[in-house]
Amino acid sequence: MAKPTQSKGVRIIAGQWLGRRLPVVDLPGLRPSGERLREALFSWLHSELRGACCLDLFAGSGALGFEAASRGASEVLMLENNSQAVAQLEENMRKLKATTISLQQVDTLAWLEQQHSQQFDVVFLDPPFAMNWQQIVMEKLLSGGLLAAGALLYVESSVNELAPPAIAGLREIKSKQVGQVRMQLFAE
Repeated sequence: MAKPTQSKGVRIIAGQWLGRRLPVVDLPGLRPSGERLREALFSWLHSELRGACCLDLFAGSGALGFEAASRGASEVLMLENNSQAVAQLEENMRKLKATTISLQQVDTLAWLEQQHSQQFDVVFLDPPFAMNWQQIVMEKLLSGGLLAAGALLYVESSVNELAPPAIAGLREIKSKQVGQVRMQLFAE
């Protein structure tokens, strides 16, 4: 098996780490959320991030979690299963001295099956495309009581996949297509 290589990385587009470029491990299926997409998303979340407790499911490159922390989230929990991606996320956390970010190497679907006492104000759901995990994860977030009152849930999927259906307890408040990516923002 070939050793993964470093891609050009992602650039933080606002906040305390503005302009910082973070390396990303080049792994099959890992596609960091692009700058145009993150600009749109974080303009939607602008007033909601300061002091928010965020959950970055399927963290991958960490682009969404690092951007949220850079913009004032008080706490970001990143979940990632791939050990090489986790090693790069840990290195990027050290490089930024990111004390508000924590990371767990864990299978997200298994993590969602466990009991958690913490609730999150903003959740980023950007699973590997073609897995069609959006609906099941959205249902598990609700049934597990992981969403704080008034929480926002960002869902990213390919325009080639079916959009997640309406789920009782969540309402879509914004949506947009950027290239081949569908962006949806739901409110609890």
